[in-house]
Amino acid sequence: MTENEAIELLRSMQNPKQDYADIVCAPAFCTGFRFVYPEPEDYAIEEAIKALKEIQQYREIGTVEECRKAVEKQKNRKSCKYGVWVRGQEF
Repeated sequence: MTENEAIELLRSMQNPKQDYADIVCAPAFCTGFRFVYPEPEDYAIEEAIKALKEIQQYREIGTVEECRKAVEKQKNRKSCKYGVWVRGQEF
């Protein structure tokens, strides 16, 4: 199972958010300002989804070795006079 499949599965398990004012029987003018999950488990599911998305971002960045190679490649690159590169040409 991929991260995206896991995220979709978790979202299908989550209850939709409800208007907090409706839950606590607040007056009509209070509605529409704050939406919450009705069950505490929904917040745990939300955190799991955030963790999976963070893992996806780390995978996009790559490993530490790949990052070091990219940094070394940038250090070895000829620097331009003003520090600005536009379409491969220096200005």
